[in-house]
Amino acid sequence: MRQRLLANAKLKLHSDQRREAIMEPVVTMLMLMVPAIILLRSFLLSLFIGGLWMVGVGALLVGGVMLFLRARRYARIPVYFGIFRAPEKLPSPWLFWKPVTLIAVDGQVTYFKHSLAPDKKFQANQEYLVYYLKSDGGYTLLSFAPTDHMDSDLWKPTKMIK
Repeated sequence: MRQRLLANAKLKLHSDQRREAIMEPVVTMLMLMVPAIILLRSFLLSLFIGGLWMVGVGALLVGGVMLFLRARRYARIPVYFGIFRAPEKLPSPWLFWKPVTLIAVDGQVTYFKHSLAPDKKFQANQEYLVYYLKSDGGYTLLSFAPTDHMDSDLWKPTKMIK
């Protein structure tokens, strides 16, 4: 988490965060391909013998273009910084699919639907330095650290966001 915080302090994504964000849809594509291959296994022989192999090449091209566009988008997306407080009542760790809820300094409740942080262990009512992304799908949590940590001054942004 320290390396991610230092990279985010420069208002840039860490290489691991960028890779995770770009490759996120690949897992879904691979999970959908397994049942498709099982259902079409007898048809696969005709794909390679006949002229339908171009469908597979087209699918690879579409996947490559999608990954290229995601890489370009995440290379340009701004990283935001804020000081948030964890709520008094934290959700159970078993509810991992629920969004992370943090409260901004001004009292506004913020839901982080996605997370690129390695762990999401918050202490109730503690303030955190939080780096995040804003997108159409909501907020994405990048990294966080308690404000009372002895290295917290190193993890603050080098240039503040307007």
